[in-house]
Amino acid sequence: MNASKDYARAQTFCLIVIAAVALGVALYWLRAMLIPFALAMFLAIAMSPLVDLLSRRLKLPRAVAVLSALALGLVVLALLAIVVSVSVGNMRENADEYGQRSQELFDKTIDSLPLERFGLTRDDVISPLKDYSGKALGDLLTSLSNSLASVLSNGVLVVIFVCFLMIGRSGAKATGDVGLVEDNVKRYIIAKLILSVTTGVLVGLSLGAMNIPLATTFGLLAFLLNFIPSIGSILAVLLPIPIVLLSPDISTGRALLAIALPGAIEFVIGNVIEPRVIGNRLGLHPIAVLLALIFWGMLWGIIGMFLAVPMTIVARLLLEKNELTVPVANLLAGKLSTEPIRPPETG
Repeated sequence: MNASKDYARAQTFCLIVIAAVALGVALYWLRAMLIPFALAMFLAIAMSPLVDLLSRRLKLPRAVAVLSALALGLVVLALLAIVVSVSVGNMRENADEYGQRSQELFDKTIDSLPLERFGLTRDDVISPLKDYSGKALGDLLTSLSNSLASVLSNGVLVVIFVCFLMIGRSGAKATGDVGLVEDNVKRYIIAKLILSVTTGVLVGLSLGAMNIPLATTFGLLAFLLNFIPSIGSILAVLLPIPIVLLSPDISTGRALLAIALPGAIEFVIGNVIEPRVIGNRLGLHPIAVLLALIFWGMLWGIIGMFLAVPMTIVARLLLEKNELTVPVANLLAGKLSTEPIRPPETG
């Protein structure tokens, strides 16, 4: 009897593994359609409080409330696009100055290297780097063009999906497993949105107070990168370094502050405030978050890294509902017990 039960469990486990592999292949193969849908789904969850506010407090029809919320979102996106375009224009205007400054830094670095000890000359080092820099620039421009085209095409699909998802929702709050998943994801997205806005504003203001070029752009990037766990905050701190180094009118003290202040802001918000605001609502171990970041980044690229945490929250909640997959859900939460994880309180 026990042998038959063990065989059934092993068979079921093998089927789950095969299904998980097939699901991963499907997620990668259908990413062109699933990425806009996943973005739209989480945006619809995040915007639902605003739609409910407009429909209940202002007594607007739900379709009008949805269109109003979407119009507000499009206005915000348009403002962000204007900020990015202005920043790109400023970089183009100062391209010659940045190029000259980078050449000076490059020459100083080459001159400080003991090339004679290794039997190398200055031309031996400079020639390959020049060829590589030209190829890298061409690859970068091609990649940026493809990325912009992808963002525009996905943006249209995301807007269409958001419209249908929000119009199709009823005003009543979802209950049961669907309500639990929606409540957890909504709490995370709203809390993360508030913290990311705070981070972006503080970083932008601190850099702007020191007259660092592109301060608004770096604040915007800090806001966006804050949605990527761990790695995003590090990138947000490192991004201003090239501009700081290539700007000749920035002193050493200001350059150090331009790195230290954003780093301090990211550290305080990410390691002090965010754990208290979000707390243990995620039910995810930090290692699980890092692995999820790698997994979804491999499947869906940069968008997958943005969606890694909410997608893993959904996966954990679903895995917790089946007795056979409870150990996997506990493993994501950093617990080795086989008992189901208590859902976070919604009150």
